[in-house]
Amino acid sequence: MPASPRVYAPDRRPSLTALLSGGFRPFFLAAGLHAALSLVFWMVWLGVHHAGGAFVKISVSPPPYVWHAHEMLFGFAGAAVGGFLLTAVPNWTGHRPVAGMRLAALVWLWLAGRIALWSSAVLPGPVVAGLDLLFLPALISTLAGPVIRSGKRQNMAVIGVITLLWVAQLLSHLGMLDILQDGGRAGRLMALDVLTLLMTVIGGRITPAFSRNWLSAQRLPLPPAVPLMPWTPAAIAGILLVLAGDLNSQPMLTAGGALLAAVALLVRLALWQGWRVRSEPLLLVLHIGALWMGIGYLLRGLAALSFLPEAASLHALTTGAAGTLILGVMCRASLGHTGRPLSSSPGLTSAFALVSLAAVVRVVVPIALPGFYMEGMLLAGAAWVIAFGLFTAHFLPILTTPR
Repeated sequence: MPASPRVYAPDRRPSLTALLSGGFRPFFLAAGLHAALSLVFWMVWLGVHHAGGAFVKISVSPPPYVWHAHEMLFGFAGAAVGGFLLTAVPNWTGHRPVAGMRLAALVWLWLAGRIALWSSAVLPGPVVAGLDLLFLPALISTLAGPVIRSGKRQNMAVIGVITLLWVAQLLSHLGMLDILQDGGRAGRLMALDVLTLLMTVIGGRITPAFSRNWLSAQRLPLPPAVPLMPWTPAAIAGILLVLAGDLNSQPMLTAGGALLAAVALLVRLALWQGWRVRSEPLLLVLHIGALWMGIGYLLRGLAALSFLPEAASLHALTTGAAGTLILGVMCRASLGHTGRPLSSSPGLTSAFALVSLAAVVRVVVPIALPGFYMEGMLLAGAAWVIAFGLFTAHFLPILTTPR
């Protein structure tokens, strides 16, 4: 009797080879871990001071609120942007994705910046800045070759945007080194504007496209196609005006640009008809993130006119827009590029809801309940930590095992 053929199951054990097989794997995992751990540090510091205590010594040199803002923009968001572009650019250009030791080197450069900032109380300021400023130029040099060789002008804009993000990071460090008088605030505002510019463009590509694909697969009627003009260019123009106002300390320019961006973003969002994909949280979260973008710029305009606290408007764009969109894109890309169904799970849906809860609390409490400001910050921080803890727990086995 002939022997039956042996069936070999694929090796599904976690491995460094699997982790370094695509840019989204280590960087999305790093973004999730950093989002949770850095907020735990921030909440501990807030909680101790709220209770009337104080730390004799901490490991970070800048004021903790400066450290927190810098790490959210360049640590958490920097990792997410790096993972997305290292995955998307090869698809756009047809070039082989970065993997293996080259990818590991980029991860180490990002990690070196985080270690430097977390240890900045014991390291010279220029050393901290030098280490933290290495990652984005390395990412630019990695992406530039394929982007330039592709010859597609719309892809070349990505290099310019990441370069602007690095300039913002440099300004933030110049402030922490007391070279700039505002403590690097202009650099951090610039970073936020650059990130929202990137989210406006990328979100404008993927959100309606993914939604239409899903509706088509469900054999549901499609919404009318939304033309690029004039809404996306108007939103971009508004964000650029905000950037100019932030860099030149011109609140009226910031207000005008923010309100222009808000109108364009909210009209564009309405035309996408996102309510039609409400039964699929993995798509709905992208529309909610876009909604936070419009709300965030509306609040920024009102804050620039001194009608609202600035912190509320900034957290609508950071916690709300950036947190929601980054989480949604990381989930969808991780599932899609590892060959898994593009659908949410109860844990991921809870994470999406918790991020928006964090944003609502962080925005509403300073405006409507200022007497509970600290409690609101702690509640929002807890919701954020749980959300990205759920993301990390869900995707750790997925991102560290072969496809």
